[in-house]
Amino acid sequence: VVIYGSTTTTDTLDFWDATLDQSASPALFEFGDRPRNTSTTKQFRIKNRSTTLKATGISVTRSIATDATPSIVGAHDFSLDGVAWTGNLNLGDLDPGDVSPVVTLRQSTPVDAALWLWPMTVIATPTGWEAP
Repeated sequence: VVIYGSTTTTDTLDFWDATLDQSASPALFEFGDRPRNTSTTKQFRIKNRSTTLKATGISVTRSIATDATPSIVGAHDFSLDGVAWTGNLNLGDLDPGDVSPVVTLRQSTPVDAALWLWPMTVIATPTGWEAP
């Protein structure tokens, strides 16, 4: 998935706006300055940009090169229904051109959260590509 820059292949996944039929803004996962012991959410979808291949076994995860204590990654969870939250979300398969259901990313900063400048990334990855 490419948030910044571009790719030359059409067989990719793309972060998609939660309500509009367009790519998500590059600032999608920017939460800004937030006080400790608060929670907020961002919503997005994933689009299969391929015109010929099904993206199979799509997972949405979070990653960070260097974490803090308490964990920055651990302060972020995904949900499809706003009730069940998980650190790694399985979206299943997307046929060519299809868009996933809305995914909600929740950031819950604990009361003892580190003051962080570390960039965390959200990654959408299929296990493979196949003909539909």
